[in-house]
Amino acid sequence: MSIDTQDSRNEVFPYVVILKSDNARLANLTGLFVSLISIFFFVLSYFIVADRNIAWLIGAAAVASVIVWNLIQQKRKKKAWYKPGFILAAITWVSMPYLHWMAILLVVMFFLEHQAKRPQEIGFSEDKIVVNSLFNKIYYWQDLSNVILKDNLLTLDFHNNHFIQREVLDDDDPDADEDEFNEFCRVQLARSR
Repeated sequence: MSIDTQDSRNEVFPYVVILKSDNARLANLTGLFVSLISIFFFVLSYFIVADRNIAWLIGAAAVASVIVWNLIQQKRKKKAWYKPGFILAAITWVSMPYLHWMAILLVVMFFLEHQAKRPQEIGFSEDKIVVNSLFNKIYYWQDLSNVILKDNLLTLDFHNNHFIQREVLDDDDPDADEDEFNEFCRVQLARSR
């Protein structure tokens, strides 16, 4: 498997651990909430503001259709993406008589949704450990006193008494052997001392 790093793209790691995360659910709820607020303001503005713009109703209908599509996708146990709704709402917010900054917020959310829903991976190589996130973190073996994977719980214990402990996705892959991974980590820790 490969994981993106700051110093090289698609570097191959002997071991990649995928962390469990509820970020996708939170991103979906946030996307739904922001989309519903946008629809509310688009429709409200159309009926209250004297200088009406039909684009507000079209924008509301377009964002509503993205919501419906995403709810259907979630019902089918597929990924829901609010990105199209964010862009449609951002374009509509630009035409609104107020709250233009919402367009900027929605464009930012457009770019962050992918990162929020991407599973966080930790790549282990012979010289470093890379945590794949928005801003990748690189740890070196000499900074660690212990690394262990046991009962789907990964622990990185640093010399400075700081530690990271995260639950990993339950992998049904028979090749994923905790003992083999822990032995690899023991060897790297011994070599780094």
